Amino acid sequence: MKTMEDVAIGIENYYLYVLASIGIPANIFTILTILSLQSISPASFLVVMLAASDGCALISKVTIYHLQRFSRRGALCKLEFLTVFCTMMANWILVYICFERFISVCFPMKRLYLVTKKRTYIIVASTAAFLFVATAATYITVWDSHSLKCGMYVEYIWYWYHIWVKYLGPSLAVYLPFMLILIFTVAIIRALKIASRELRNLFKRSLSMRRSPDDKTFSFNEKNIAESEKLERMITWMMILAAIFFLIFTLPACVFFNLPEPGPESDVKSFTRYMLFEQIQHLCLDLTHTLNFFLYVVTAKRFRKQLVEILVCKTAREYWRKKRSEYAAKESQHTDVTHVDPEKENEVILCIACHGLSGVEAKQPLQ
Repeated sequence: MKTMEDVAIGIENYYLYVLASIGIPANIFTILTILSLQSISPASFLVVMLAASDGCALISKVTIYHLQRFSRRGALCKLEFLTVFCTMMANWILVYICFERFISVCFPMKRLYLVTKKRTYIIVASTAAFLFVATAATYITVWDSHSLKCGMYVEYIWYWYHIWVKYLGPSLAVYLPFMLILIFTVAIIRALKIASRELRNLFKRSLSMRRSPDDKTFSFNEKNIAESEKLERMITWMMILAAIFFLIFTLPACVFFNLPEPGPESDVKSFTRYMLFEQIQHLCLDLTHTLNFFLYVVTAKRFRKQLVEILVCKTAREYWRKKRSEYAAKESQHTDVTHVDPEKENEVILCIACHGLSGVEAKQPLQ
């Protein structure tokens, strides 16, 4: 019993520092790698936003936890909404990634119409605004600013425990994302099994619908399509693995939120088990903000290759090499245009003079 309590306290005291030291750099590398792959698409934008939300969740959690080790004033407790907001935001962005992949795999002909950059930006911004207002209003209203121990206003105690803690908070953070991600992931895996042979033809047709064959900009060839397919396939498998990982590691939280909290009549062993399980589910939830990068590295070959190029600064070297080549080509072209052969110059002058097209007198060719 004492051992379980020690384990729970040890997890609570140290796990956030370990996860933050790993997860924050990992999410930064994810953002840099995805942004360097190609121009931003709805799918890549969502992956970048997921990494950004995961990183912000870890930063806010470790910062507020560290500050609260020295002070538990009510004003600081109000800031806990930032950790809840970032966690909810990361989970809902994963939902949108799953939905975008669901449309891409199951309805590829409608993808370019349904999933656009503008709609993606609007949905993400609207979700962020709603979750920010919901969490900020709750935490700022409930916690007493003048309290020294994170005290709560009496009139909000019932709402906090019976509405927010029991239903609203878990639903927004865990229950709804869990169910939606499960549905979309199962549908995507099933669609990939059934329609894997038809995806290439459908993808070609969906691209051709966007441009007229007479359009001069219609330049999609086999290489372009293959490159786009590779990126789409990579993002799809990255999403499937991230979704499965999320489902596995949020399952303890789904169970924990439905457990009855030990009452005053419960024995010490029940309290200890409950405390240990609470820390385990916190650890599992925060792992979802940390390990996506490593899933991408292990499973996505193109992501891994691009990451290596970033680490060795190959991308920057290629950029400047390309710039130098373009500059040299322009200089060469300029030289070709401005350089005139003397023999050609004499021939032109003679031709103009002989036909009376100029007042220039014919000159003898230069020797």
